[in-house]
Amino acid sequence: MKLADIMADMKGEMGQEWEKKGFQMPKFDIGALKARTHKAPVWVHFGAGNLFRAFPAAVLGNLIPAPFIIVYIRRIFELMRKYLPSLNGLVDKLEKKAHLKGQKVTKYKYLGLAVFVAIPLPGTGAWTGSLAAAFLDMPLRKALPSIFAGILVAGAAISVLTFGVASLF
Repeated sequence: MKLADIMADMKGEMGQEWEKKGFQMPKFDIGALKARTHKAPVWVHFGAGNLFRAFPAAVLGNLIPAPFIIVYIRRIFELMRKYLPSLNGLVDKLEKKAHLKGQKVTKYKYLGLAVFVAIPLPGTGAWTGSLAAAFLDMPLRKALPSIFAGILVAGAAISVLTFGVASLF
């Protein structure tokens, strides 16, 4: 249904019924609206947004789940295996992923964890890094600063790409 059809219906019987009940129907001149839009269009910007709002929000959104993953994920997996055996395949897959990612981190420990989190590619990042840290038995107080550093580096890289490249156009 087109806007013109809806507006015509509002002017007709349906519109009169609504007005009798105390509702005021909008009064648009569709032709004038089209002419004004073609004459002087108003552009809406759907761009990168404000860096000073986006960056802290992205960092916090990434960081908030990390300590919970590091501390509780093994217990959650145990409970899933015990009470939800139908999800054993998912748990196995996630544990395998954690061990594979953990192999990359093991050699350099906390620096390796920071670099792993900082790489802005699928399968890396704070949540996967937290999963790897949990399965490598890294203490929270040592793993969290590495994850935070990685998030800052990844956020800076993506911000430069997003805001820097977007400003070229």
